[in-house]
Amino acid sequence: MERAIPILPADDIRVAKEFYAEKGKDGLAALGDLACWYNDKHEELHAFKGTNFISVELRGSQDPTKPIKSVMKTALDRLK
Repeated sequence: MERAIPILPADDIRVAKEFYAEKGKDGLAALGDLACWYNDKHEELHAFKGTNFISVELRGSQDPTKPIKSVMKTALDRLK
């Protein structure tokens, strides 16, 4: 069984969300409490769900947008 472990203390979540609120969110409305692209190439996707923070990176020569969103959705769906 997989389990996510919060990497940020609850007190730091607010500050982190303020930082991420300024990042791109194109097509990410349904992912967690807050999700954003960390870079404009869509190679890194960050999301919060409750006090959990998940970062998914995918590098390669093809457009990673769809596969990285799929991996993030799977990870977020596994959080309870």
